[in-house]
Amino acid sequence: MMVELPPPRSSRISMTPLIDVVFILLLFFMLTSSLSAFSQIELTSAGAGSTTSVVDADQASRFRVQANGQVEYDGQVYDLLSEALSKTLALLAQQDAAVIVSAHPEASVQDLIDLMDRAYRAGVVQLSVAESSQ
Repeated sequence: MMVELPPPRSSRISMTPLIDVVFILLLFFMLTSSLSAFSQIELTSAGAGSTTSVVDADQASRFRVQANGQVEYDGQVYDLLSEALSKTLALLAQQDAAVIVSAHPEASVQDLIDLMDRAYRAGVVQLSVAESSQ
């Protein structure tokens, strides 16, 4: 007695679900990507052990980022995002004053970069970074 086998099924793979998944992934990555433009801040650093300075330290305005993210300048404390800090930096830029920024050892690097970015956007040309004097 012979048993008849069913005819072989044609297994065609449909491309439609694959294309759908690719487009969903494309849409996901497009919506989650960051399209913000990044800017650069130019820094001039002295070599190790060098005593030359781009900015005259005696005549420069010194800003210091504190550990809590606030900025100290000339005995006053400013919030990093305050309008008063922006006005102070703009005034120094109009006077073509040199600015030295430093940070408390426990301050975040992002706060230091934010201060430098604020100074750059205010028009400060002579900007230097100094070690913190505690």
